[in-house]
Amino acid sequence: MTKHKIQYTDDNNVPHLYTPDIEINGVIYEIKPTKFLSFPLNIIKLSALSKYCECNNLKWAVITENTYNLDFMNKEYVELMIEKNIVKIGDSPKNVEKFKRIFK
Repeated sequence: MTKHKIQYTDDNNVPHLYTPDIEINGVIYEIKPTKFLSFPLNIIKLSALSKYCECNNLKWAVITENTYNLDFMNKEYVELMIEKNIVKIGDSPKNVEKFKRIFK
């Protein structure tokens, strides 16, 4: 997670903050499966990220499963990385449920 807090307003005009996934050398990266990019909330968040980066003279990009060859990344691999404390998904029930949905 990065130090950046991106403000956005959802479809119900409720303001929120979200933290992008990672920043490397001044580039903010959001990591999403391709199938999630068209979700309305993600479109709103990426639009807010774009505006934030433009205002703060930063660059941004999205990393998907198509960015790199990630054929090896399956549920068992991710669970192993979590077990070894290499990957952290957070302790919140929301993150655990999200993980389960992705790897149905």
